[in-house]
Amino acid sequence: MLVKDKCLEKIKSYIIFLVCILFVTNIYAQNITNELNRYNYELKNSSMSFIQSDGITLEEGKIYIGEERIKVDYFIPNKITIVLSKNKGMYLNHDLEEAQYFKTGKTFVKFFFEIFSEEIFFKNVEFMEIQNTINVFKKVILDEKTYSIKIIYENNPIKIRKIYIDGDGADFEIGFYEFSKGEFYNKDFYSLVNPYLKN
Repeated sequence: MLVKDKCLEKIKSYIIFLVCILFVTNIYAQNITNELNRYNYELKNSSMSFIQSDGITLEEGKIYIGEERIKVDYFIPNKITIVLSKNKGMYLNHDLEEAQYFKTGKTFVKFFFEIFSEEIFFKNVEFMEIQNTINVFKKVILDEKTYSIKIIYENNPIKIRKIYIDGDGADFEIGFYEFSKGEFYNKDFYSLVNPYLKN
């Protein structure tokens, strides 16, 4: 009977230890989630430069984060503008003076909108702190395709540095630099109207 009691005490100790670990881990993840959501909220009315690579080509540009829309201007190698809202996006080729419209939720650009403006993105993610960075990992299924997303944030203070997206031919990484806050643009700046339309 003594052996059984000792065994039950050990099992009880292990369970209490495991519950404590899970509790602390959950608090840690919730704290990071709150910090990242706060950071994203503070990104409103800001901009940052970026370099994007798919392993073959390099593209450079600037991203502007508004209250309800995101605008991406590519300068190198081609002049292209992408404007994103929650439901709709516009791809504008300045060389051809042509615009194409698409539903944001149907393409992987949805992830960018969510990363920069939606609190739900950080649900069901994994966090890992490596040196002075917070690494966020998430698998997402969109239109029956699986994407792996990795985001690297500099820590103390939090600042987004890189996004990696892998899946369905959308394999690329974007690095961010030259951050600027307090940039207020009027509604026309984030317009989804093709500026090359002839009246």
